[in-house]
Amino acid sequence: MMLPDKKMYKILNKETNKLKENNRIPVKNRGNLLGVILMVGMLSALPLQAYADNHKSWQEPEQGDWFMSSSITGAYGSYSGSSLRDKFYSAGITFGGEYLEQHGFSVGYTNSTVKFNSGVETIKQNEYFLSGHRNFNSDGVPGTIDIRLNGHYISNNDSTGDSDKVAVVAPLVSYLSYKKSLYADLGYAHSSYQNDLSVSQFSPTIGLGFSNSANWIQLRGYFISLSNAARAQGKSSTAAAQLKFTHWFSPDNALNLNTLGLTGMLGERIYAVDFDSQAVYNLADVQKGSVAVYLNWKFPGSTYLLFHAGYDRYENLTINEKYSSSAAVLSLSKEW
Repeated sequence: MMLPDKKMYKILNKETNKLKENNRIPVKNRGNLLGVILMVGMLSALPLQAYADNHKSWQEPEQGDWFMSSSITGAYGSYSGSSLRDKFYSAGITFGGEYLEQHGFSVGYTNSTVKFNSGVETIKQNEYFLSGHRNFNSDGVPGTIDIRLNGHYISNNDSTGDSDKVAVVAPLVSYLSYKKSLYADLGYAHSSYQNDLSVSQFSPTIGLGFSNSANWIQLRGYFISLSNAARAQGKSSTAAAQLKFTHWFSPDNALNLNTLGLTGMLGERIYAVDFDSQAVYNLADVQKGSVAVYLNWKFPGSTYLLFHAGYDRYENLTINEKYSSSAAVLSLSKEW
């Protein structure tokens, strides 16, 4: 799923708690794989930090210099209208730490399986993820600048080698205003594939908070250039836009919901890297659009449960076939 960035919402949560304590905003008004085809990797399923509850049992635990988090995630999906693909499933784990909101790291591993029809070999895949970032503040800039570097490596049993031994380097520079109402970033991803293919992607993003930051809207672009059109369904470039909306619930709501999110993608993208879900789409079909919804619950002890459901449309131009996929993701996360 394509979830908002964890660091951004951790900061939003901290600042909102301060406003609550000073009675500056009413509690009752407080509510980043996936275009869910997890071809290669899974949504990192980063928990969205919520508005803290006043009840003692819901308070964040006492923390030292380090803020740690981990999650386990599982996904299952099936294809409709495809003569080649049948279903896919995956399981993943992530672990990360944040030091005094100055710098942090995240590591992850995902095991994925894509089953095919017509006797085509099942793809079994391993993806490894490593990320580090550093925050910077300046008197001349009314916000926080974050510099992040992500790395991915994918290995599988693809007999052609086209989707095997994929290496991705993806730096991202972001800005979040001190008022937590404006976010912007610029991401770049360089993906190296076997058999004469490299992919360059630029992804600018803008995000806005409103209604006392109970609602957040984000627009991200995907501008992808491909070095070898023969390895990319005849495409030398693609462009797509992804729109997300997230709402935070007040902590005393009847269902204990933390957040509700909606996301949709229009345009075309191929061999994309998703900076929110940390998914790398290394199987060569053109994604033509997607829609998804996700719900996040927070439980005592800083434990989160995320459910995500999504629908994606694809096209295989090589065999002139359009098809779709539906998937569900479940993730359990813990912070301490």
